[in-house]
Amino acid sequence: MPSTGLAPHGCAPARDDTGAGYPRDALLPELFTEQVRKTPDSVALVRGNDRWTFRELHERTRRATACLRARGVRRGDAVAVLLEPSAPWVTAVLAVLAAGAVYLPIDPRTPRNRLATLVEDASPKCLVTAPETEVPPPVPHVARVTTRDLDRAQAPRSGVSRPAGTAATDAAYLIYTSGSTGVPKGVLCSHRGLVRFVTADHPAVPRPGDRLLATASPAFDVSCYEVFCTLLNGACLVLPEPGDLLDTEALAQSLRDHRITTLWLSAGLFHVHAQTAPHLFSGLRCLMVGGDTVSPAAVRAVLAHGAPDTLVNGYGPTENGVISTSYVVRELPEDAELVPIGTEVPATTAHVVRPDGGLAAPGQEGELWLGGDGVALGYLNDPRRTAERFVADRFGGDARARLYRTGDIVRRRADRVLEFHGRKDRQVKLRGFRVELGEVEAVLSAHPDVREAAVGVLGEGPGQHLGAVVVGAPGAESTALVRHLSEHARDRLPDHMVPSRIVCVPHLPLTVSGKADRGRLLARLARPEAHSLARDPEEDADEAAAPHGPPCARPRTAQGSDRPPPPARPGPPPAAP
Repeated sequence: MPSTGLAPHGCAPARDDTGAGYPRDALLPELFTEQVRKTPDSVALVRGNDRWTFRELHERTRRATACLRARGVRRGDAVAVLLEPSAPWVTAVLAVLAAGAVYLPIDPRTPRNRLATLVEDASPKCLVTAPETEVPPPVPHVARVTTRDLDRAQAPRSGVSRPAGTAATDAAYLIYTSGSTGVPKGVLCSHRGLVRFVTADHPAVPRPGDRLLATASPAFDVSCYEVFCTLLNGACLVLPEPGDLLDTEALAQSLRDHRITTLWLSAGLFHVHAQTAPHLFSGLRCLMVGGDTVSPAAVRAVLAHGAPDTLVNGYGPTENGVISTSYVVRELPEDAELVPIGTEVPATTAHVVRPDGGLAAPGQEGELWLGGDGVALGYLNDPRRTAERFVADRFGGDARARLYRTGDIVRRRADRVLEFHGRKDRQVKLRGFRVELGEVEAVLSAHPDVREAAVGVLGEGPGQHLGAVVVGAPGAESTALVRHLSEHARDRLPDHMVPSRIVCVPHLPLTVSGKADRGRLLARLARPEAHSLARDPEEDADEAAAPHGPPCARPRTAQGSDRPPPPARPGPPPAAP
């Protein structure tokens, strides 16, 4: 696999200031095999009316692992998995890791140009798909393995052994997140980073007898929490039917029918269901909410109308093992303006760092730097950015340990609880996904008829969506350009990153320092009369607008549900002079 600029197959040992003991040298597939021995006949996986025991899932995994090895997959190879959540998907994930390879999840709805970008960057050994999947033209050169191939392979007579030299610090999975340069960045995450939470004594970690309903996209790192924290602890993973998560009544029925005890929801999805049916979660042992800022009003509604046994606000970037801090919400005062992100999970450290590089005192704001065993290996093929964001741990006793600079602004209270107070850059969260506004701007600016582009967030709460203002090249016809840009963006960006509103203007207003004045741009975008945007007295009057965007890019409130956008807010503040 290409390099991050770090030492091969691992990272510097991370400190564990929490003193929590856990099997630091274990691999994820080994822990699964150990669980199979403990509870071979317990139900491991449910999809609709189909059930698979741990023994049956293990046998499928052994066959799939043999197939991958026969296709030449070796330690450190990336294997892309392009599947919907299903039993074959879970089997493929386990088999990739058992073969010593690196699991690369790709959402089947990924636009073909973006898919080509990911494949070119990761250089996977093979691509696992359903037999009926048509592989788009940009990636036919990658060897294809179907789920039928995995299932029909001959299982080895003996158990699957650990590939020679494999270590807990090896990469286990590769997750692509939005990149500010216009190219998504791949985060390489180790076995140890996830094992530290899989084995933690934490309310959001399923226990034997628990049943967890999977809600995250396979391309979202939370799906790794759902799969591994569930199966490796002897609990049952339930895969929902398409659409169940978006409809409150369907979700309630699914929770009842499958006797769900544990659930993770993105903040956007939680807000929608908490507003419609705040009593929905009363039967759960644990509900963890995360992926974005959680609304205090939604939390208070759930607490007042039938809270789960434990309600957790979970925080963590992909670069630090999915979950880094958490806060158990027992009550929330009426005047509370935020929900804390809590304290560190086991084998994790957190430092609040002032702009001058020193540690902030309690009550002071600063950037959150995360350490411990969850720190990722780095960014694939990007040693420069890896060096910028993964830095030496200057606050601990191990000179080899590293910290990840999150870019999040936090404050630590006197009781050591952390509060989130925003970002120091232009990264935002939409429907639980990180979005670098610069990446969307770069994609729009790459169109030959676009001279400049500025992108920002419109709307409030779960109805947040992206809006864009572009300056066309000389001779470009505005109405046609907006239409072509919508198609251009859909072909290159996932749905949550496609602007739902695009306006073409003669030129971008600037601050006194010559930067695009995004505050003024987005305030104009927010006006309901799209065509009146050209009537700013400072502007020439020739604009075209796409007020609602293409159908698949309309504002979504809950992982893809269409909903009219709420009144928009002005968006980010103007750039500093």
